[in-house]
Amino acid sequence: MSRLDIKTPSKAQMVVEHLYRSMEHRIEASPPGLCPIDMALNFLNLCHAQTCGKCVPCRVGLGQLSDLLHEVLDGRPSLDILQLIEDTAEVIVASADCAIGVNAAQLVLTGLHGFRDDYEEHILRHRCLGSLKNPVPCVALCPAGVDIPGYISLVREGRYADAVRLIRKDNPFPTACAYICEHPCEARCRRQMVDDAINIRGLKRFAVDHAGKVPNPPKAKPTGKTVTVIGGGPGGTRAAELAARHGMQVALVEKAHLGGTCLNRGCIPTKALYSHVIGGKGPREGLWTRLEGVIDTLRKGNAQLMKMAGVKVLRGTGVVAQWEGTKKMTVTHDDGSEEQIEGKRLLVAVGARSVRPEFAGNDLPQVLTGDWAITDPQLWDPERNASVRTVAVLGAGVIALEMGMILQGLGKKVILLKHSDQILRRLDGDVKKKVALAVKRRKTVVKDYVRLTEAAADGDGLILRGTSKDEPFEERCDRLIVGSSMTPILEGYGLENSAMKIEKGCLAVDAQMRTSIDGVWAIGDCTGGAMLAHLAEYQALAAVSNMTGGEYAVNLDALPACVFIEPEVGTVGLTEEEAQSRGIDYATSRAYFAANGMALAMGEGDGFVKVVARKADGVLLGVHIMGPEAASLLGEAALAVSRGLTARDVAYSIHAHPTLCECFRDACLRIVEG
Repeated sequence: MSRLDIKTPSKAQMVVEHLYRSMEHRIEASPPGLCPIDMALNFLNLCHAQTCGKCVPCRVGLGQLSDLLHEVLDGRPSLDILQLIEDTAEVIVASADCAIGVNAAQLVLTGLHGFRDDYEEHILRHRCLGSLKNPVPCVALCPAGVDIPGYISLVREGRYADAVRLIRKDNPFPTACAYICEHPCEARCRRQMVDDAINIRGLKRFAVDHAGKVPNPPKAKPTGKTVTVIGGGPGGTRAAELAARHGMQVALVEKAHLGGTCLNRGCIPTKALYSHVIGGKGPREGLWTRLEGVIDTLRKGNAQLMKMAGVKVLRGTGVVAQWEGTKKMTVTHDDGSEEQIEGKRLLVAVGARSVRPEFAGNDLPQVLTGDWAITDPQLWDPERNASVRTVAVLGAGVIALEMGMILQGLGKKVILLKHSDQILRRLDGDVKKKVALAVKRRKTVVKDYVRLTEAAADGDGLILRGTSKDEPFEERCDRLIVGSSMTPILEGYGLENSAMKIEKGCLAVDAQMRTSIDGVWAIGDCTGGAMLAHLAEYQALAAVSNMTGGEYAVNLDALPACVFIEPEVGTVGLTEEEAQSRGIDYATSRAYFAANGMALAMGEGDGFVKVVARKADGVLLGVHIMGPEAASLLGEAALAVSRGLTARDVAYSIHAHPTLCECFRDACLRIVEG
């Protein structure tokens, strides 16, 4: 029997291993502002040094790539060199014998496609965008851009109230974020070069726990600038508040109640019904009274918010008589009196309304459009709707499905009249299949390719006639809800007399929400696209930022959306189909709530989390959730997609157990593991 021989690493090998670990820490903690070309070159040279040299693509090709990148950094060549770099890298990827050469060339390709503006800046202007825009790493990864080193220094000195004030400069919710923030800042903490990241969120929590009561910051000093906001919906009220807090004199014109369609007859009322009827969050007795109470509370809250911000709210209809130069508007109040207001800036947030399809009888009182249907207590109040037994819903979008499921929860027979065979057509394909199964399970009557020709009165109800798949049909119902498309409101405010550019029936705007008229911005539903309250609010951020000299723009590739049905749906970013159509090399993974402890404990194991990530680097492109609390889970996913986090970033962050968010982590982990 041979003797046991335990081989120990040599001193040289131990030093090399230490250097590898040190390099790993430095790579993990590298700031976003590093020059991507320089980084690619160094990685390329490292790979070149590790190759065996037996194949020409590695031995010669990587050396040529290195020379080409050196030329770019020196600013010597023309832009034609970029095509040469791409062709050389593609040849190496296709012909190299080992992963070292393939990965090195692939990294150069990925960098060239993702940071082409950096390459062009080096060649054309002989400067590096990375050095020009080199931020503090933790600040760069903070979604709010909080001065993290600043408040950490204040905490160290025991100035906790000052630390909270500094956080509030960029983030109005320091206490909430101290408890629930996903702390992406820690992923690039420079302390990782030594041992591990600082507990940045913990220091924030320590500050808010020890600061005591810290008064809200005062408004900015008056700037003398004026802005008039037309429309008091979610976008208009947010824009008015932000502009006022920036020291501007703001007048807000609203003809009805503050909050717009969302608060008064849209998102909030339907979600109040959903939580009680589908979610079982309260008794049905007195439901309509409680719903009205919720709306009234939020209306008063909006009014108080405007008052605190110093916004002058004008009740009535505003018509702009002069759009160029100084904007002049006539406001007709409810009592018939008129008021003239002027200002250099104008923000249009007039919203949208439901489209009534063309068919005989579309104006009957039993035909309700989606934006007004919720105002009928006879339809929604469990104590008053016994006479309404059957409801037809025209459409297969968010409005149609949400209202249809609530009505089914109230014991009504629902007939879903679809314009095609699609359902929620803009969602991910796997989600759509799951929604279709959920509709089928509820035994909803579904008719595809419907063309309504007539709605005839039949006592207190309706007889609907038309075709389905080119075959005639006739259905009786007590109410018809038109839950189809919305169209921007472009008349009644003087818009028809302006020279404002209109595209596809919407007000045309740029990334900062500027219209074609100088000094006029537009936000919300009147600009088309996704008609969502939270999008209007973020468009307000972009508009006001631009008014005050900023350049904020909304990233529509990271726009979250929810559908409050059973199971709930939450989605953000690209679908698998969109990634495919854009020619992106992607990977997908799924994690199912049936394997999640909290979901099973809740008795809601139906559903999944689907992740779409870029194959080359694992950057999250889209997240699609269908299952319990999907809308709430979407917050972490939206943050990850908007900040360009990778599946590894999510998978290797600690998620509390047992929680539903573990399902998102598991889906990301499957991407990492391949």
